[in-house]
Amino acid sequence: DSTAFQKAVEQKEWAKATGLYKGQFLQGHKADDESEFDAWGELERARFEELYQEAVENYVSILEQKEDYETALSVVRKALEKDSLNETWHQAVMRLEFKRGNSEGALEQFERCRETLQKELSVEPLKETLELLQTIEQGGLTQAKYALLLKRPEAVPDVPATLFGRESLL
Repeated sequence: DSTAFQKAVEQKEWAKATGLYKGQFLQGHKADDESEFDAWGELERARFEELYQEAVENYVSILEQKEDYETALSVVRKALEKDSLNETWHQAVMRLEFKRGNSEGALEQFERCRETLQKELSVEPLKETLELLQTIEQGGLTQAKYALLLKRPEAVPDVPATLFGRESLL
């Protein structure tokens, strides 16, 4: 519901707002003629997309500060499903993957971003994205030498169903 979504954004309830957003406002609806209704609909779509971007970026920022990288990645990946051309969100995935010690995942995300931008818009990534890539590449080799301290056992990536004798490590 658009009213509940707007209210959540106004009250800075970022988690709620990101959960309420279901896609473009009046998606697929268009009058037969170029009416004022269509013009209004386009303005509303753009406004709701801006509100959604604000909600995602604020929520991801809070999660990142709390070092809850898994939830932040889930939120921003869901956002990318709605708008794969949003380079800011690609950057967020790259940064979050790198922070959680997954340099390869960060580099893979850059490639997805680059390919999407090239295919859909015939453009290269922004300067900021390239600078982030450079930071990841420079720190990527040393990053892999350090253990990643996980705050929750369920955050262990690709953990087998059982780890005999390793419960204390988790």
